[in-house]
Amino acid sequence: MGDWLTPSERFTGGVKAVIEDIKARGKKPAIWMAPFIAEPGSAVFREHPEWFVRAENGETLKAEDVTYGGWRCLPWLMLDTSQQAVCDHLTQTVKTMREEWGVELFKLDANYWGALKGKRANPQVTGIEAYRRGMEAIAKGAGDAWLLGCNAPMWPSLGMVDAMRVSDDVERVPHRFSQIARESFFRSWQHQQLWHIDPDCVTLTDIPGQETDDAAYRYHRDVVAAVGGLLLSGDPLAEMDSSAKASFSRLIQRSQLSSAPVQFTDLSLNYGKLALESGETLHAAMTYLKDDWEQLTVTLQNDKAVDWFDYWSGEKLNHERRNSG
Repeated sequence: MGDWLTPSERFTGGVKAVIEDIKARGKKPAIWMAPFIAEPGSAVFREHPEWFVRAENGETLKAEDVTYGGWRCLPWLMLDTSQQAVCDHLTQTVKTMREEWGVELFKLDANYWGALKGKRANPQVTGIEAYRRGMEAIAKGAGDAWLLGCNAPMWPSLGMVDAMRVSDDVERVPHRFSQIARESFFRSWQHQQLWHIDPDCVTLTDIPGQETDDAAYRYHRDVVAAVGGLLLSGDPLAEMDSSAKASFSRLIQRSQLSSAPVQFTDLSLNYGKLALESGETLHAAMTYLKDDWEQLTVTLQNDKAVDWFDYWSGEKLNHERRNSG
């Protein structure tokens, strides 16, 4: 963590070779990085310890001393972007990935740690100001590539990213699917007003250590279809079964029709709809997990007689055209 241009042993031919292979297959390459943090063993910290935020006692500040410490390669140390040299380093790192490697989307994770309070070389620069300076430096290097903010402070990121994660990390458990639904729906108004929203990736199949049942996956796909925004897969695509492939295919079609979210009628978030350019309307009836799943009955209505279909199967739900179903 911190040495973003240095390939790990997993990439024996370097990351650039992997990206060239991606492009050769007709795809656009994207990359993940956490630009504002580094681990103590990184070259950037060993060579430039003066580039990092300090604690009041003058020692290098560890994230775990002031907030959540992070999820791997601990302890996390935060770059001090009140310093121009640090901003130049970020610009050059991202510029190399963009211009030499050909990266077209940067998922910038752990952005929040770039805004933490602490002693910076320029004491007049607040954590928020330092964060925005760092993001400006990244944008300068990225050029016309997309920036996706993740675990980012939202209002300080305004104008700095093209897309924003609006939910917690997805996990293959019902309570997390329900949590992500509420978080995403309450922030769906941001879509194409502030940025493109990202409700985190859709997961439709088990992976080792994370398994759930078909009903939970069906619920999650309903949520993703209702939220709109970016559509990212969190599954190993080659291992998807036919049911997961069919669901993901329909989610792609939904995204092609419109990336807009359904509009809910009230803050219960139980019923929403979205008018599509095709003249059809996507209706979403949602329930949420507390101690148990909430139960509700929703009557779907239209102002003229229409046919009603299940979005996933295409099954017609009415025998005659009707206004409600």
